[in-house]
Amino acid sequence: MGALTMAASVSGCLAVWGSTYKVRYESETAIGIDFDPAVTTLGNVQAVAQEHCSRYGKDAILRTKDTNSWGVRSIQFSCRARTG
Repeated sequence: MGALTMAASVSGCLAVWGSTYKVRYESETAIGIDFDPAVTTLGNVQAVAQEHCSRYGKDAILRTKDTNSWGVRSIQFSCRARTG
């Protein structure tokens, strides 16, 4: 992918989302997030998921991840009860 194409896709995500990620859905049991790995990391997105799940006294556990043809990743986390 050329630099110009990459810049256009990154700026497109930021323009549409207004952030480096977008929460697709959230509940007491799960959260789904789309993000562009060119502008943020899985670790940063996992921190968002953990913050969400912590509201319910739970931990965010990565369930699924997928990448579309534009390079945007969609990931889902389950919110599971803490053990210990």
